[in-house]
Amino acid sequence: MEPYWVFALAQLLVRSPIRAFRRNDPMYHRSMTKLLEQAVETARSLAPEKQDEIARLVLLAAADDQAATGLTAEEEASFAESRAQAARGEFATDEQVSALWSKYGL
Repeated sequence: MEPYWVFALAQLLVRSPIRAFRRNDPMYHRSMTKLLEQAVETARSLAPEKQDEIARLVLLAAADDQAATGLTAEEEASFAESRAQAARGEFATDEQVSALWSKYGL
């Protein structure tokens, strides 16, 4: 996805979350590609948690690799546990990594 389009969506959402998704709003049509419009339409049908996850990713991409939002307490705890596991030398086996990659077709 082109960074410009991600940035344009983020700007629209920050300025006016409701206005950004009105079909009769010329800003909506001018700033979105068909693919991005399809992605937003698809995201609308997802659970709120998934929508928030997608929004964080869009905002992160729009911020050009600068964190747009802070981590949740759950995310902070997950990273802390991951760092602790690494400090103890607890890493995934080759088999575990291969299984994960296979799960996602990699």
